[in-house]
Amino acid sequence: MKQYSKPIGKTLGFILLYLIVNVIITVVLFIALGVEDPAEVSANNITLTLLATQVIIFLGILIIYQPGFVRHMRFKKVKPYVLFWALIVGFAGINISVLLIHFVEFLFPEAVQSYIEAIEASIGGADLWLSFLAVALMAPLVEEIAFRGMFFRWFEKTNMRPWVIILLSGLFFGLFHLNIVQGVFASAIGIIYALGFYWTKSIWVPIAMHFGNNAFASLSVLIPEAVFEETWFIVLSYGLILLVPIGLWQIKKTVGQVDDDRDEYQPIKYTLDEEEA
Repeated sequence: MKQYSKPIGKTLGFILLYLIVNVIITVVLFIALGVEDPAEVSANNITLTLLATQVIIFLGILIIYQPGFVRHMRFKKVKPYVLFWALIVGFAGINISVLLIHFVEFLFPEAVQSYIEAIEASIGGADLWLSFLAVALMAPLVEEIAFRGMFFRWFEKTNMRPWVIILLSGLFFGLFHLNIVQGVFASAIGIIYALGFYWTKSIWVPIAMHFGNNAFASLSVLIPEAVFEETWFIVLSYGLILLVPIGLWQIKKTVGQVDDDRDEYQPIKYTLDEEEA
């Protein structure tokens, strides 16, 4: 059990650190703007605090894992064909999130309503370019480095089976979002991203999946609201979910068959003089 406590502690520590950094930046912003009521803060400023948090966390990870950041985080080259399907999986996977939001709404309608209002008042109300930068570009980079790159590096040093690591990667990714609505759908898509990472051993694959998901979410504000209520759009959206297993199959087929036995999951070999982070 002791061998599991260390990676679990590191993961929870990262989530806590991210939250602390975000809170500090938010407080500094409130002081700088002379704001007493959080409701007075604009959506752009809220998104800027998120962006600043992401940049600081990314720089921190970069410093900790230097030298060899690229190798440690497994920025391994993959075929364009694989990245294409990773984007498709991410894009289509957003409809899984929509389905799960409806499921949570059935159980906790007030939680979903609060979540939607919070998104609309923050990132959803920010300038498109700023929202895209924070949500579609920085979030996939920082969060995948953390919950796939660092997470797998920590857990693969245990005797935990790969499928358990994949499952935990998704669950901790859901916990990271700190609310029940995002927690549910982020856990599900986090498992999908972890599968892509496990099969390819390249962080670019889950980053591409995450980008496909978040980019569509960011740019969806350009679609007239009436379209979302159209029957053809609803049917098309849920039909696209079929692209998720198809895309995952294409990715796995391209990189070769991988057995789930832990003896066949070979972690990166680190030299003895490398410092463990």
